[in-house]
Amino acid sequence: MANKPKKSQKVDTKKVSKVDICQTPPHAIEPLLPYLKKEWWIWESAAGPEKILANALGKQGYIVHATDLLYDEKYNYFTYNPAFHYDIEITNMPFSIKYAWLKKAFERGRRFCLIAPYETTFAKEFQKLFKQYNGYPAPDGNPYYGRWFIEVLSPERRIAFKMPDMGWGKYVYNEKTQSMQWRDSSAQMPTCWITWGLQIDKVLQSNTEYLRTYYVPMRSTKYDKNNQEIKK
Repeated sequence: MANKPKKSQKVDTKKVSKVDICQTPPHAIEPLLPYLKKEWWIWESAAGPEKILANALGKQGYIVHATDLLYDEKYNYFTYNPAFHYDIEITNMPFSIKYAWLKKAFERGRRFCLIAPYETTFAKEFQKLFKQYNGYPAPDGNPYYGRWFIEVLSPERRIAFKMPDMGWGKYVYNEKTQSMQWRDSSAQMPTCWITWGLQIDKVLQSNTEYLRTYYVPMRSTKYDKNNQEIKK
């Protein structure tokens, strides 16, 4: 349920904005997999119409609960209290309400991995949350790690999302060649995974003043209409 608007959108947490109905390609979860424990149950809180990200996690053997305001108004992220157990929230959050979403995610006190525009981490709204929650006492009471740090996984290339107006791509008319040609869905902006409680850095640290950022590989791949990867 997360698209990538180039301009700031008016915040409305009670309905789904069309600009937010874009879906995450399955390979986008690959940087997370080394840090996700198999016993963790996952909440995909903005699963979108096709549950692409939730299905990708399910294929990796995780138990995934998928909800979205698209399915029913009771799943409004800001009022919904999951009755099911989950250990970590993983989703591509709606970018038009990203700061409100992040704030709520921190308040829930559960681990999370949220896709966001890379510029999010430079904003005043994020910096306020960073000061409050970076190095927060671990809610799970882990005696070794002690605290949860905010850590960012920055992909080496942009993620191309399944766009509501063109899917993974569409045919467009090329006036120069006077023929229809395929145009892939383009990645509109750099994005990253903002994580909390993922404990990427296994070394016990006490400094809470710096945002830990890790640069990770990201494959370039294409998908067919059934969201299946097209093998090269």
